[in-house]
Formats: sequence, C-alpha cells, structure tokens
Amino acid sequence: SDGAGVVTINAAALKNTPIFKAEISSTQSLSNATTTLVAFNSVIVDTASAYTNSAGNYKWTVPSGQAGKYYVYARLINRDTSNAMYDTKTYIYKNGASFATAPMNTNVSSNYFRERPEQICEIMDLSVDDYIQIYVYQSNGSGNELENSSVSNHTFTIFRLIE
Repeated sequence: SDGAGVVTINAAALKNTPIFKAEISSTQSLSNATTTLVAFNSVIVDTASAYTNSAGNYKWTVPSGQAGKYYVYARLINRDTSNAMYDTKTYIYKNGASFATAPMNTNVSSNYFRERPEQICEIMDLSVDDYIQIYVYQSNGSGNELENSSVSNHTFTIFRLIE
C-alpha cells in the first residue's frame, strides 16, 4: 500500500504453479502381497514438464526454482467386479520411500466395495529434485487390478501452494 489505499499485488506470486495431473489409460495388474508403483501413464496437465511418464518411473520431480509447499493427491477406484480388491493401502512415496499411507478397503466377505474411490492427500515441503510417486499394496490374491474404464478415474495430482 502507498498510504492512499492503493494495494499492489504481485500476480505472478499468486499462481498455484506448477500444476500436474495424470491418469491411468490402461488396466494395471497388481501382484499379491506386493507394493506396486501405479502406472499413471496419461498426462492431463504438466505445466513444468516435470513428470517422467515411463515404465519403472511414473514420478513427478520438483523443477529448478520451484521448492515450496505442495498439495499431493491420489485417487484409486476399486471397480473390479470379479476380484474386487480389498486389504489394500495407497502410498505417497517421496524420493523412493514411503511418506504417507492410507488404508483402502478391508475384507468385507463377499460384499466388496465397488466403484468406491480411495484417496490419499498430503501437504508436503518439497525441495528441488525431490520426486513423488504413488504406490498401492494389495493382499487379496492374484487377478486384482486397477481397472481402466470410463468411470474408473484413477488420478494423481500435484500443485504448489501459495505461501
């Protein structure tokens, strides 16, 4: 303010960028009793080109000059009608190690939850070159999968918070 009621705003500082979102474009099988990297292979938006969209990676890396607080979110939808997943967990990994865990469905006999989104989110302090990945664990035998369909929007989103 200049004392006369005029406020100057730095519009560039008020942007929640970088922004990233990816989804799964094909069904992904999940091994039993294994923590599996989720193959978010279809990039919807990546304002900083910070996502590595390749097998074994599927990671978003903080770009140069963009350290700060970030909102990290993932949603996985259990929709498999023949082998519904249960006894599962979703993980946010930071630099190759588990940072946060959210339990998904638990064993509910033959009445599995179907088309139920399981979500995890965190506000994270991230430095340049830190990277984020999403993993899922399931212990319900073989034949389970993250199904790709018009209603199974598995999604992974990150954006920087304005501080």
